Amino acid sequence: MTTLLELFSLTIFAFGAAAFLLLALSYWQRQPRRLTPFRLFTLVCTASFLTSLITSITVADTGLWPTLHAFATGLIPPLLLHVMAAEALSFHGRRLLLIAAYAAAVAIAAARAYQPTDALDSLATVFVAAIAAICLALGRGVYRTLFAALFLCSAAALATEHPLFTAAPDYLILLFFALHLYHAERLVFFDVFLKGGAYFATGLILLTAGHLLRNTLLPALSDWERIWFSVLLLMPAWLLAPLLHRILQNWIDRRILHRRYRPAEAEKLLAQRLNTVTTAAQLHAEASKLLTEIFDCPALAGDSPAPSPNPEDIDIAVVPDGFVRLHAGSRSVPFLSEDHLLLQSLAVILGNHRHALQLRQLRDEQRAREQQLETLTTQAELRALRAQINPHFLFNALNAVAACVRSRPDIADDTLMQLADVFRYTLRRSETEWVRLGDELHFIKAYLAVEQTRFHGRLQTVVEADPEALSLSIPAMLIQPLIENAIKHGTAQTSAQGSIHVTVSLAGPCLWITVSDNGPGFADLPGSPLHRGYGLRNVAERLRLHYGANGSLSWQNEPQWTTVRIHLPAQAQPPCAS
Repeated sequence: MTTLLELFSLTIFAFGAAAFLLLALSYWQRQPRRLTPFRLFTLVCTASFLTSLITSITVADTGLWPTLHAFATGLIPPLLLHVMAAEALSFHGRRLLLIAAYAAAVAIAAARAYQPTDALDSLATVFVAAIAAICLALGRGVYRTLFAALFLCSAAALATEHPLFTAAPDYLILLFFALHLYHAERLVFFDVFLKGGAYFATGLILLTAGHLLRNTLLPALSDWERIWFSVLLLMPAWLLAPLLHRILQNWIDRRILHRRYRPAEAEKLLAQRLNTVTTAAQLHAEASKLLTEIFDCPALAGDSPAPSPNPEDIDIAVVPDGFVRLHAGSRSVPFLSEDHLLLQSLAVILGNHRHALQLRQLRDEQRAREQQLETLTTQAELRALRAQINPHFLFNALNAVAACVRSRPDIADDTLMQLADVFRYTLRRSETEWVRLGDELHFIKAYLAVEQTRFHGRLQTVVEADPEALSLSIPAMLIQPLIENAIKHGTAQTSAQGSIHVTVSLAGPCLWITVSDNGPGFADLPGSPLHRGYGLRNVAERLRLHYGANGSLSWQNEPQWTTVRIHLPAQAQPPCAS
């Protein structure tokens, strides 16, 4: 029975040392510059349990380890008081009491380390009882029960030397650590006592089984041979410890904590699913759905968080100007620190997608503004073209009609009808950028008829088009500048009979519009013809704005003809971008 109690005590001290050490390391990783009373309490308890474990194994009453154990153990009572006083709402004289407690603890520990006596041990027990009484007055709820038990055990230890009352304060301190950690640092609590405890217990069982196996199977070996055998036996366990730790954590995550995804899987899933969203509302809805699936609890992602009534909910800020929240109300398993870290990692991914989406929206808005400006520019140029054409054309047409009123009244009437069609078309299309090709050709025929009257029969015109092309859509008044250019710089410059041919043909998905005249052609001057006049430049610019690289304007000087060709996609409806 005594052996079992000693083994149980060693196990408790070993677990306490491992738990305190694991918690201390976790604290320093999360908040390396903040030294709180509870963190200091954790470090001192780690030292106390470690030195007690080493002293028990070495069975030494004097030396370095007993001295360190005396000081570490002596500092635990004032640290208990410090932790409780730090959380008290109003406590006058706190600083003076803490100074006195630390001074008394150091004095008693130094005296016991220098020359341990039964009287000093009793004084240390009285000091623990006094600290327990003060903490009992400061504590609330379950803490009062804990400190009442600590006070009673200390008082009983003064009256009797029973091992139960002597060792009880150590276990009560470990219980205080667990309770305070659960209430103050719940995210770390389950990692320390669930995963860390399971890993430690598994390792302790395996090492104990190996030790018993060694003593049972190899009783005839010498001490050195047993040492080497122990080293060889422990080497695979040491090498396989990381794998065992990972397997154990995954098993706990899957079976006990009911986690569906590992951190890497959750991050990959969130990144892939958020790549398909195009709006902020879709992003928040998809993120909320995925977080609910990953953490198995209601989750919310949004812009401006409202205060949560549940203190157990987890809120994480998302840059820029966002947040994610996990609601713990319907969750059967408490959140662990790994859940908190995973949520932080997922919040970074969500923030990156929010930032990328905002940049994409800004780019789209800028592109829309630029396109709108280009459209407005095109409309302004079109209006300027109409304003430029109408006065000159009207003046020349009226002169031609006036010349025919007396000699050829029928021609004058027909010309006036054609002139009315021309201006009716320009007025009707003044606010419309796209027209049917058939309507545009009807306008071109009327325009050419008026010009034929002006040139008194010296101008012949031919307009030909594939019937399938008449229903297609093209920009309004796209062909008229080419006709005007052919008359002004072509047929008007020759004394012979002038001819203008307009041909519209379909070649698969392409539409070709050709305007040819028998004038002198483009002069052999430096630079492109686009830079010498307004008409060709306007047509080329409109083709670029509407069709990009799919629309083009070309020209060619031939021995008898000068040809200008428009190439653009054959489409029954205007482009959506326009």
